[in-house]
Amino acid sequence: MLRRFMNQIVGFQRDTVEEINWKRIWQQLKWMNGFSKGFRGRIGVLTGFSIFFVFLGIAYARLYQWAIDKIMPQTQEIIAFVERTALEMRYAPFGDKIMRIYELAISILPVSIVWILLGYLVYKIVTYLYSLFMEFFTLRLSMDLALGIKRKIYATILESDWLSLTQYHAGDLVQRVSSDAETVSGFAMQTVPGMIVQAIQFVAAFAMLIYYDWTLCIIAFVGVPLSMFGIKLTGRRRHDYAKRSLELSAKNSSFLYESMANIMVIKSFMLVAQFIRRYRAIHEELFGLIVEQKKYGIVTGAIMGMLGRVIRIGIYVYFGVRLIDGYTTFGKLAAFGMLGSMVSGPVNSIMGFIMNSIEISASAERVMTIYELPRDRSQVPDTVREFAQKAERDGMGLRVDNLEFAYEKGLVVLHDVDITVNPGETVAFVGPSGEGKTTLIRLALGLLTPDKGRAYLVTGRGEALNLSVETREFFSYVPQGNTLFSGTIRENMEMGDPEADEAQIIRALEQACIWKFVQSLPMGLDTPIGERGVGVSEGQAQRLAIARALLRGAPILLLDEATSALDIYTEKEVLDNIFSSGVCKTCVLTTHRPSVFTVCDKIYRVRQRSVELIKASRDQEVEF
Repeated sequence: MLRRFMNQIVGFQRDTVEEINWKRIWQQLKWMNGFSKGFRGRIGVLTGFSIFFVFLGIAYARLYQWAIDKIMPQTQEIIAFVERTALEMRYAPFGDKIMRIYELAISILPVSIVWILLGYLVYKIVTYLYSLFMEFFTLRLSMDLALGIKRKIYATILESDWLSLTQYHAGDLVQRVSSDAETVSGFAMQTVPGMIVQAIQFVAAFAMLIYYDWTLCIIAFVGVPLSMFGIKLTGRRRHDYAKRSLELSAKNSSFLYESMANIMVIKSFMLVAQFIRRYRAIHEELFGLIVEQKKYGIVTGAIMGMLGRVIRIGIYVYFGVRLIDGYTTFGKLAAFGMLGSMVSGPVNSIMGFIMNSIEISASAERVMTIYELPRDRSQVPDTVREFAQKAERDGMGLRVDNLEFAYEKGLVVLHDVDITVNPGETVAFVGPSGEGKTTLIRLALGLLTPDKGRAYLVTGRGEALNLSVETREFFSYVPQGNTLFSGTIRENMEMGDPEADEAQIIRALEQACIWKFVQSLPMGLDTPIGERGVGVSEGQAQRLAIARALLRGAPILLLDEATSALDIYTEKEVLDNIFSSGVCKTCVLTTHRPSVFTVCDKIYRVRQRSVELIKASRDQEVEF
């Protein structure tokens, strides 16, 4: 009934939200704690210091109670003496005042009280130094842990199955590596050690309260039912808000990433105003969620605050009666103020942990989905090395037998495909766009797994090795479009072979017919280019990508429409250089251009889910 009343006041966009799966949340929390492995020694040191200061705080509370009870009987006498002395010393020099105050303190205060005051001073200095140490120690540890988790999530994304990753926007993946990883690291760094410290603090403070008065223990737990009521009242909504907030944040990141990466398209199609409106719509949706969440917080805060004040008034009245009846002292009340918070604090922390876990689970779920993605297939490296040694002697080719593949179940892209690429051959796949040519390249690279049939490498003597992650080292790949990275030309070339010297880089650039252009630049190989090759033309970017692939020197060269931006004469010169250099002995390419047909030993036509051999030898003429 109360929840329905709150719904009407706040005006929720959705009347119902999903139930909280506590079992799932517990599994997510255990999984997140696994990230602390490797950092648990330093986290243990941090926890040990915190436990030490818990006991130091309890000892201080005990001393505080004793000091107040010691001073209270003499309070009136001390105040009167201080007032008289202040009047007498009003016009005395500053130095005399300091000495007189010291003498009076020694004469009027018991020695034990002086030591208590000195102890208090020492305690404050030690806790201040401790806070400074913990601040720097925690900063370094939290940075190491957060960056370590981000690297793990980033590596997991790169190692995941390519097809599974295509269901996520790039901006969404960035969000999981950044903000979601921060949430996971915060839990592993603070929550579990904090719960250990809070549990020890609770037991120690609880024992001390029992020593004072067992009724004080009951009072310390008065707020627990209120906290449990708060969880019941707000839990489902907080989980829903956290989940929707992360989804909207990912949507915002994805939109920004795509629009920034395609500014040229937006401008050329005159879509600037439309994209600004779309960005504003995302912000309005986010603003609506924030306003709704704020209204919900105000309503629940008012309800919980009112109940909390009623409980505190009851506690004050109870203490007043106990003090009047002589069952307690001011010192015990002061100690209870400190110890009570040390008992109720852990209880509230546990309740807060439960509430926070509801929100944390939303980030954990997003990170876990990445870890649950299938990984790239792998084979025994020794098998791959043995095959490479045989292929170095006998050459390497590619076979596809009775292959079938579909990106989505029921939507077959390739059916009953048979392909033979013998070592040293140049084979082309031709056909309309969208028929499966690039899919064949992805299958060769092991990015996709056949649903039926087999795709494998062969040597000249017939030894076979299934395509996998490890067999990618046998391919030099030039994909469609501009695939250069921001950085210098040299850095882009070194992605093909990090160990290549300048002479090898220049030779590859010459084979790709791009060295004269690079040589003409004021900074040569060290000329910077922007993201996705900004600063060079499409044809220049293609030739740089071809040079990068040639520098890799793999046995099989894959060219996916890699010369589409070149004129016929440059295309012929580049292909002649590739085949005459012997850098890549076997070549597989996709193309629309008949000018390439004359250099091919075989041509396969890809059309209507099937692959047909239309040219079986270099001398055979073919019309397409």
